[in-house]
Amino acid sequence: MRITTEFSIYKRIAKILSCFVIVISVVLFALPSYAFLINGTHHTIDSYSISLNGKEFIPLLFVCEAFGVSYSWESLTNSIRLYKQGSLVRLVLNEQLMDVNGAIIRMQAPPQMVKGIVMIPASILHLPWWKADQISALYAGSSEFVIDKVILDPGHGGKDFGAVGKSTLREKDLVLDVSMQIKKELERRGITTLLTRDRDYFVTLAERAEMANATDADLYISIHANAHWDRRAEGFEVYYLSDTVDDSARAVEMIENAVMKYEDRCPFSEASYVDPTLWDIMLTENRRVSRELATSVDQVVKKEKMSTSRGVKHARFYVLKWVNKPSILIELGFITNHKEQRKLQRASYKRRFVDAIVRGILDYKRQYERSKGFTV
Repeated sequence: MRITTEFSIYKRIAKILSCFVIVISVVLFALPSYAFLINGTHHTIDSYSISLNGKEFIPLLFVCEAFGVSYSWESLTNSIRLYKQGSLVRLVLNEQLMDVNGAIIRMQAPPQMVKGIVMIPASILHLPWWKADQISALYAGSSEFVIDKVILDPGHGGKDFGAVGKSTLREKDLVLDVSMQIKKELERRGITTLLTRDRDYFVTLAERAEMANATDADLYISIHANAHWDRRAEGFEVYYLSDTVDDSARAVEMIENAVMKYEDRCPFSEASYVDPTLWDIMLTENRRVSRELATSVDQVVKKEKMSTSRGVKHARFYVLKWVNKPSILIELGFITNHKEQRKLQRASYKRRFVDAIVRGILDYKRQYERSKGFTV
């Protein structure tokens, strides 16, 4: 009798659990779904769509399969990268802006995670990016995928001398000379090159960033010379922007950001406000490109044995933070090191250094354009 009673109790519990599971399932799948046919360039997929806030959404996974697109998921930033023929799209969950090969586009609605599936607005399929037969036309008709314009930023100037060694060599003079030579060599190779200053006058960090952002240049390269309390410190460094920094980079960062004491105004006013989401998307992609450019320049200088390489580093240089394009900062050497200072004063050494930097830029240009489908 007791066994029968216990069995009856278990049956009731099982029924209750079954009803609970059914209710949960109904709640989870309550969103209405409709048939949706995705006519891709690789496959035609019988998919489905759901309605969210009056907008039609479809599974990203099915879209990628239909168009032969590979993808990667970054859990830390809730972002998705889509790759097709060397072309890149970046999406962020719950963010309405998307990055299409560096161009920022506003979607009708932001991507959503629904029951563990990334859903994107169906209207996104109207982008030409998905169509394989249109990608080559996009490349051919746009200079966006060619590096043909660079802006050089000779550091310091005017009342800001920068680093000063024991002799008459001043950083502001050295970097202007080197920048003018780099400009000449890049232009000989068909690359339009702009300067933030072409004479000895003071330019604020804000003005440097604003000049860079006002141009359609592809790369921003700031030229500097280093200083250190330890006069034995020597070598060549290339920096790109990062929010994390080691002790060595922090010291250089403090020196280069010290020019803020000469600023006559707040570097970035409310008038120059940029949407933080848009800025974050640009910075993330620009940081990747900047690191690759920095590595390319460092490798050539290292190969030519021009100077002791102190490696590619990252720091929070103020001017790099507010430039809206891939950017690096080059430290030519330590003016405070007597031996290195004498080398930096020799015209023949500077010419070799200029050639090495230019080759590093050109190597990256070829690498970048090849990745975008160009035969270089």
